[in-house]
Amino acid sequence: MVATDFDIAVIGLGAMGSMALWQITRLAPHDSIVGIERFEPGHDRGSSHGGSRIFRRTVFEGSHYVPLARRALELWDELDKSSTSQLRIQTGGLTIGAANSDFLNDAQRAAHAGGAEVELLSREELRARFPQHALFSDDCGLFEPNACVLHPEHSIRAAVESATRAGATLLTDAHVTSLTARKSHCVISTSTHTITARRVIVAAGAWSTQLLPDEHMPIRVQRTVPVHFRTSADRTHDYGPQHFPLFIRDSHQINLWGIPDVDGQGVKIGVKNAQKPWLTEVEHNWTPARPSDIAPAIEACAQAIPELADAQTSGHPCMNARTPDGQFIVGPAQNYPNTTVLAGFGGQGFKYAPAIGELGALLALDSSTETDISAFSPKRLRHLRWSTPATPLFQPTEA
Repeated sequence: MVATDFDIAVIGLGAMGSMALWQITRLAPHDSIVGIERFEPGHDRGSSHGGSRIFRRTVFEGSHYVPLARRALELWDELDKSSTSQLRIQTGGLTIGAANSDFLNDAQRAAHAGGAEVELLSREELRARFPQHALFSDDCGLFEPNACVLHPEHSIRAAVESATRAGATLLTDAHVTSLTARKSHCVISTSTHTITARRVIVAAGAWSTQLLPDEHMPIRVQRTVPVHFRTSADRTHDYGPQHFPLFIRDSHQINLWGIPDVDGQGVKIGVKNAQKPWLTEVEHNWTPARPSDIAPAIEACAQAIPELADAQTSGHPCMNARTPDGQFIVGPAQNYPNTTVLAGFGGQGFKYAPAIGELGALLALDSSTETDISAFSPKRLRHLRWSTPATPLFQPTEA
């Protein structure tokens, strides 16, 4: 028989929720805690799957993210050491752009701000060390040797397992249908239970607006399809983590990122400037990848990494919940007492997940946070609106 009364409940056990659950058990070891997940931890229906994520100390999102990256790295170390699974692989990281471009100059400033060790590489040095990349005459790069690839599914499961070992209750296949926040407690109705909790952390990703309709969060959900390129067997070694660092590139209209083949599924490529449709229904994103989803990555690779253009490809739909100003939502809900919101991470949040989870746990416990998170406050959402319409819209059925 599962208990139905708890001190703290975490709704959604993706990247942020799983880390919040882990941190709550560390910060409040005597509290009764429950984690509620619609599917299973490490599922592929949301925004925290796909086999690999990038971690770099070179933080492009802004200086206020630097403390988050620093704290996240400390917590990644702790979780990695306590897990029986390998959560990260050191690959090094490349930033490729035109010499003296804003992009590369911003990267150098971000590396300095983040305390990242980086090496400036000329075009000739880039070509000699990483010949897989086709370069323009003015391209050069930064190499960050300590950048690494994170395994999202393993990481989420490791955090949840740590929490349950510490006494947290886990409810899976439990679809939350409503959340009622009262002055003294919250009532959570699910497909399997009705639960009460003194405090709630909502980390429901793309479903956050459905759970908290009175919060009026201006979140839009975007479909994105990273593509895996599987090279021939005799070339796999050249695209593995020892020879092909993760990278971000912005030069001559080539704007993409990539992750080496760390799991036998191939090199993972995402095109940053590809047109990505918005979702009117979250579940529409479960539509399998189409040729039109994969084509932009093939076209970009034909210019940037020509050897991959003819490789076998597979696309894996994901979704990004975005805010109009591109900032996260981390803080007390404005219209739901005793509720903390973690949402709107826009495809940039996974590397920060342990630090975000810790912040969520501290906020739920009414503890102070050393990190300035005013830029993420839900209060700003009252005056925040999108300036452009949500186009194009994703069509789950094609004519």
